[in-house]
Amino acid sequence: MTVVWTSVGAIAGVLAVGATDWQWLDPVIALVVALNIVATGVSLLRRSGDGLMDHALPAAEETVLRATLEPYRQEGVVIPSIWTRPAGAPSSHCTSWSRRGDGTTGA
Repeated sequence: MTVVWTSVGAIAGVLAVGATDWQWLDPVIALVVALNIVATGVSLLRRSGDGLMDHALPAAEETVLRATLEPYRQEGVVIPSIWTRPAGAPSSHCTSWSRRGDGTTGA
């Protein structure tokens, strides 16, 4: 879409200067188009970087997970920490090491 706005800006700049004979108008329109290109580039970089990073599950899903694990805690299973991350679309993946009341560990 940036290419379309760049083309529209270039054509609008030429037409506006030709119609009004205001020479300063062309660089102003070019700056607006340049700002649009920079904003689009920054947005693309953020989305690309975000796709490379791991994220925790949303708080609501983590609350459901903790509520699901609570009965096990009451039976003596010690879960020192829970690390989550989304995997696939709408499912999620959870990995947790736990220590049982008898000192053994498990996944």
